[in-house]
Amino acid sequence: MSRQPRSQPEPDEDLYRDFLAGDQGALETIYHRYKARLLAYVIAVVGRRLDAEDVLHDLFLSLVSKPGSFRFRGSLRGFLFRSARNRALNALRRSRLEDDSRNRAADLFLIPRETESETGIDSETSQRIAAAVAALSADLREVVVLHAVEGMTFREVAYVAGLNRHTVRSRYQKALRELSLFMKKVGQ
Repeated sequence: MSRQPRSQPEPDEDLYRDFLAGDQGALETIYHRYKARLLAYVIAVVGRRLDAEDVLHDLFLSLVSKPGSFRFRGSLRGFLFRSARNRALNALRRSRLEDDSRNRAADLFLIPRETESETGIDSETSQRIAAAVAALSADLREVVVLHAVEGMTFREVAYVAGLNRHTVRSRYQKALRELSLFMKKVGQ
C-alpha cells in the first residue's frame, strides 16, 4: 500500500501509529524520511558504510517483525537515532571496528552531488570536511553529526547519546576547536 503525497508531511508519531495499526505504507514513509540521515549518523559511529547499512537493515527489520514491542517517549526521530546508536555500538563490540573507524569514515560528510548547488559546498571542500570529521574521536564525531548535520538540539543529542546536555555542549565545542585546527593545517 503506497501513501499519496501530501502538501505537508504527516507527523512522525501519526505515521508510527498508522504503522502499528497495520499500514505498511506508513513504515515505508518513515524509512524514506530517515534512511539517509540515519545512515550518515551510523557511518559516523561504526566508520564503514557497509556496516552502517547492516545496522539500519537490522533496525527496520526489527520494527517490521515486532511492531508493537517498541515504546518510545519523546520523538520518533530521537527513538530511531537512539536505537540506531545502540545497534551500532553493539556492532562495534562484536566486530571490534572502533580501533580503525577513524580511517574508514572517509565518506562521512561527503555532500551528494545533487545537493552541491544547494549548499554551495564543492566536492573538494566536502572531502576536506570529511577528512576533518573522520579525524575526530568517535565521541566527538557523534555529537557533530547529530547536532550539525541532523540539526538536533543539545537536549536531543543528549537523549540519543545517553549523556547530559553539558557534556554534549562541551564535546561539541571541543570538536569545533579540533575541526578548526585541522582545517587550518590543510589550508582551508
